[in-house]
Amino acid sequence: MVHRIGARAVLLTPENRVLLMEIVHPDDGHRFWITPGGGLEPGESKAEGLLREMKEELGTNEFELGPSFGHV
Repeated sequence: MVHRIGARAVLLTPENRVLLMEIVHPDDGHRFWITPGGGLEPGESKAEGLLREMKEELGTNEFELGPSFGHV
């Protein structure tokens, strides 16, 4: 198992719906849902890494970052 620091976002629509991404595991086809985000690159802040990941996954990083929560 690889341990790394990451950041994820809970994105809400104006109707308070949450955006989730469906992932299919390549080995066994198991499906699960995650929030956008991922691992941080060396030297990146959590905010920088989150905005980079959202750009990669969603095609935009034009988001207003809210408060941070759920530190593990």
